Amino acid sequence: MRPQPDLFAAALEPITRDRARVLLELARMKPLLSHAYLEEGRGIPAPLLSSPRFAGKIKSDYRHNVIFPHADQDGPCGYEIKNKGFTGFAPGGEKGLWFSAASKEDTALVIAESGIDALSYARVFPDENARYASIGGAMNPGQPDLVSSAIRKMHQGAKVILAMDNDEAGRDLVGQIEALAQATGRTDLTIRRHLPEGEGEDWNDVLRAGCGAEAPVPAALP
Repeated sequence: MRPQPDLFAAALEPITRDRARVLLELARMKPLLSHAYLEEGRGIPAPLLSSPRFAGKIKSDYRHNVIFPHADQDGPCGYEIKNKGFTGFAPGGEKGLWFSAASKEDTALVIAESGIDALSYARVFPDENARYASIGGAMNPGQPDLVSSAIRKMHQGAKVILAMDNDEAGRDLVGQIEALAQATGRTDLTIRRHLPEGEGEDWNDVLRAGCGAEAPVPAALP
């Protein structure tokens, strides 16, 4: 009997992680305080980027891409790459979490699917006492521990707002993070899902619609 090639799995390409390359590339980047793609294309103004909450937390590479650095327990591990018509992730990198600046007075943690969604949420619902995080899409095996750690670090009585996309993947992420929050044993925290009203929308869609002064944004959570 002759072997049938389609019954055999193709050889898997090894996954290459290169933290040293990620660190080197990040060291070459400059802090981003303004960017035409964010301001004109995404409705995110320069004053928000240069605010104490976000200054130094977003970078620009030599191609003038917008960079959201990710970190895990061991430090910088990768970065989201955004520009007009392009979304990517660091070669050799791995997703951790992107974080805004944090303050001991913070009473809310907003978790979004991307850095741009986190910035958009901050623009739509300004809150001086909120910190922001991005998971960069579907979670990898290492990210649940990072999310759990971020939730556990919140102060007594804080809110954790799950600002995901209003689609199947976003709703699935909400369920996963709600389970992680419950597993922390922090019964004092308020866990709230806050999805855009329109099916398939993300928070940047909401921001750009609101900028036209035609469509009102959803009401802020109490």
